[in-house]
Amino acid sequence: MTFAAFKEFALPPAQVLTLLFPYLFGGGAPPVSQPFIGQWNLAETMGYVGLLPLMLAAIGSWCYRGERLVVFWIVVALVAFLLALGDRTPLLSVTLLFAGDQQTAGTRKTLSGDDLCPWSASRLLE
Repeated sequence: MTFAAFKEFALPPAQVLTLLFPYLFGGGAPPVSQPFIGQWNLAETMGYVGLLPLMLAAIGSWCYRGERLVVFWIVVALVAFLLALGDRTPLLSVTLLFAGDQQTAGTRKTLSGDDLCPWSASRLLE
């Protein structure tokens, strides 16, 4: 797989805000929808998981910041975000060197905020 194909659907830095505001560049359902003006298409560049999981992940990360498992998931989320930016960070080049075969179809956006939600939920229930 070539590097150009590997980084094809990377998240453009201008569209990072769509992680918090999914329809910032248009899209959505009628009657309030606007044409999508971002790069690629809405389905490929939007990684919106919702504000509640992000808030719960932040609360859980803060309350259990000494736990090794929480630190692990924070690192996984940061690495996933850097990989989603594509060739704008050197991490993607390193990943291609290790992957190297046809099994990796592109850089899909997967943030692990959902994995930190149970930690904050258990803290809120205490």
